[in-house]
Amino acid sequence: MRSAKGCVILYVFAWIYWSAAQSAIPAPIFPVSAAFTNDKSCNSLGLNKTKMEIEEVLNNQVDPYLTQRYGKPRNYGGPGWTEVLDVDMSNDSMECPTGFTLFSSPVRSCGRPGSVNSVTASFTAKHSYTNICGTIEGIQKGFTDGFGPTFYDSRPMHYVDGIIIWHGSSYSQGHIWTFAAAPRQLATNMRLGCPCSYEQWNFNKPTFVGSNYFCDSGNSGNFSHSTIFLDNPLWDGKGCISNSTCCQFNEPPVFYRELEQSSGDNLKMTILFTTTPDEEDIYLTKMKLYVY
Repeated sequence: MRSAKGCVILYVFAWIYWSAAQSAIPAPIFPVSAAFTNDKSCNSLGLNKTKMEIEEVLNNQVDPYLTQRYGKPRNYGGPGWTEVLDVDMSNDSMECPTGFTLFSSPVRSCGRPGSVNSVTASFTAKHSYTNICGTIEGIQKGFTDGFGPTFYDSRPMHYVDGIIIWHGSSYSQGHIWTFAAAPRQLATNMRLGCPCSYEQWNFNKPTFVGSNYFCDSGNSGNFSHSTIFLDNPLWDGKGCISNSTCCQFNEPPVFYRELEQSSGDNLKMTILFTTTPDEEDIYLTKMKLYVY
């Protein structure tokens, strides 16, 4: 029968061996739960890539912690960045999200149906998320008012001419990002320009918007109410005049937002205007949303 002293010696040797094995495993450079959240603008997706290229990235996301721990590439064990919406209307096979109307002219695009002031499309997230990123591009028509409706529209939630990304029961409580379309880049009215161009003016954005917005105009000169600015898409981070910072503010075209707590809500996209499409409108040409 093995003596108590012998058992103690074996135990000590076993403990020493276990400790040495553990010390050989590199310490994580960050917690497992933070494995992909260091990519604050979802640059790993490369939203300028084709849908097939993005899907390849989604299917091969490498977890840097597990890669370091095991000494060879390991895919992330959780859901990672997941596509919610990917629509590029330059592809003739693409259809508009349910609720939006397909236009073939002046450019193949999506927009609001008929003469309605607003329309909302809803998109199912495949898992709960705390991070949202994406990109939206569109073509401006006419005298869009940017954040101007905050001043003159009595309807409390009509605060912008543009696009709102949100979740939950209302976009005041679940606001994620606003894409504002101003009438022109060099505004002559302090209420109708972009805050990123005229920060000395008080544009009275709703408090729930904060700094979570892009603001742009396709018009760098004069315009009429019927002008369609095909040559300068909105929110693409290009084509700003020299005294505007809107092509740098929040680094368009890709937005990123981290929520304070996890959500399983559908993501929603609202096209919102104060008047009918014959006076002002946006033709949406690209819409991409991802959650993590």
